[in-house]
Amino acid sequence: MRTVEEVGLEYARGFLQENLAKCTEKQQKIFINMYMTDKMRIEAKKGNWPRLIDVIMSMPLEQMNWAMEQVKNTLDKTGD
Repeated sequence: MRTVEEVGLEYARGFLQENLAKCTEKQQKIFINMYMTDKMRIEAKKGNWPRLIDVIMSMPLEQMNWAMEQVKNTLDKTGD
């Protein structure tokens, strides 16, 4: 049986994947920059930017609610 945290993470990751796909490339880059791990940031400085899906999958549950709210607000502002 899955935990509430696992179910919550699955839902949040799906929400972010679906809704970030509606964002512009620039908006997606901002998201990546805000939420990439320290290890990803080191690689990005070398020119190896992480994929959006890798950033989403590396995010802890504690960041998900705020990230979902930010993406929702971005889409509300752009009318998507």
